[in-house]
Amino acid sequence: MNFFMSMIRKSAIWGSGLAVLLSLSAPVWAVDNPEADRQLIGYEAKEELAALERVNFSGVEPNFPSGFFDGLRSKIESFGDYRNLRIEVVAYTGSEQLTTAERAEFGDSANLSSLRAESVREEIASRTDFPNARLESRGAGEGSGDFAEVNIFYDAPQYRSIDTSSSGVSANDYDSAREALAKTEEDEEDTTLEDALNAVDENYSLLKENSVDLQYSYNMSYSSSDSLVLDTDTTSGQVVVTGVTRDGRLTHTNSISMSYGLSDNLTLGVAIPLVSTSTLGDSISEDGVGDMSVSMRWQPFPVRPGKANMTLSSSVGLPTGTSPYDIDINNTLPTGSGLYSLGFSANVNKLIDPIVAYGSVSYSQAFEDDGFSQQRGSRVLEGIKPGGTFGYSFGMGYALTYGVSMNMGFSHSFGSDSELEFTDETFESFGGHAARFNIGAGFRTSPGTVLSVNLAMGLTRESPDFVVGFYIPFSVEGFKSYFGGDGE
Repeated sequence: MNFFMSMIRKSAIWGSGLAVLLSLSAPVWAVDNPEADRQLIGYEAKEELAALERVNFSGVEPNFPSGFFDGLRSKIESFGDYRNLRIEVVAYTGSEQLTTAERAEFGDSANLSSLRAESVREEIASRTDFPNARLESRGAGEGSGDFAEVNIFYDAPQYRSIDTSSSGVSANDYDSAREALAKTEEDEEDTTLEDALNAVDENYSLLKENSVDLQYSYNMSYSSSDSLVLDTDTTSGQVVVTGVTRDGRLTHTNSISMSYGLSDNLTLGVAIPLVSTSTLGDSISEDGVGDMSVSMRWQPFPVRPGKANMTLSSSVGLPTGTSPYDIDINNTLPTGSGLYSLGFSANVNKLIDPIVAYGSVSYSQAFEDDGFSQQRGSRVLEGIKPGGTFGYSFGMGYALTYGVSMNMGFSHSFGSDSELEFTDETFESFGGHAARFNIGAGFRTSPGTVLSVNLAMGLTRESPDFVVGFYIPFSVEGFKSYFGGDGE
């Protein structure tokens, strides 16, 4: 949910709660208006300023008429100083009778009109930004159909006199302020913990229907290995170790990806990596496109408060990079795998106050290829039958503040043996184990954008020594807002 709108909805609570707490030590700071002897305690409805076009529903989901949000912005902004404005959503239903699916999702005692009003309120909150304007919703029960009315009101601020010669704060006032602030902090956690999870892996999140996100990510990885230098002793004829050489490979990967919300629970994506790789000392280097991928993320069950959430994802890898089987291995480096691949994963997360825990299991399989001929020493490699790779990961995220979150986790993958087919014989290649410890952070740079940075440290020989990178999404709506354009 949009961060600034979450702040707007809680501004009255924060204002009154902080005012009482601060007045314990400095009563004059509790004043919420220019006069030093009054304190804002609430608002009184005075006048309806404007009514917007009705919002209809498909189930619980609102269908906003074309131009609704442009009209809302225009009306709000026409009032100039809108700190005393209130946007009220009132929803009606043709029948409050819940369907079997709605009863299973929301419970037997759910109020359908209230749920619909809340869905309209949340959508308005996520797509508009009116500091200090209050946003409220309520269900009005059965009416002439399934719709919601959205009206704009002017509310007159109400003040009370305070005693500036003493604290003037009762125990009840103090308890009320503390309770109000506690509720606000709980709502903050819901938003920032969601950011903490999204900073881990995009597979844990989906887009709303017809939403488009662009993402840019950068990763730098370094892998090293030591090799023994062997020689034959001319006197004894024995093979002896004469030294150790270190080989290293540094890879920079810049990826541009796009995600599209086909529906609220189904997101499609495509990623295009640009790879620059080199050996230690830059003796050999290669730049080019890496392996593109197409992905799908699906949420099979609705999100339910207090319950674990699951997403299922699949991806197809395309061998668009330089294949390791079509190069001179002594003078060229690959930028891709050279093989088509298919992957699946199941991802689960759950809010366990004050953290969000996550975990996943995955399987990927590259397809065999025998359409090449590559010289490897004295042999010619003519085909490969790769084994499958199983993996799992788990970890947790923690929201430190509104705009900062931390996460850490562990990932492990292990592959079955592959077959290398040479001209006259076949060899089995050990699949190996790759394990990494990951730590990262998310930083909110704007209401809808979180910059994620991460560091992974390899724990096995098959893992890179380290991987460091960052990831940042850019929503299409965010671009429109930044450059002054209007969304629908």
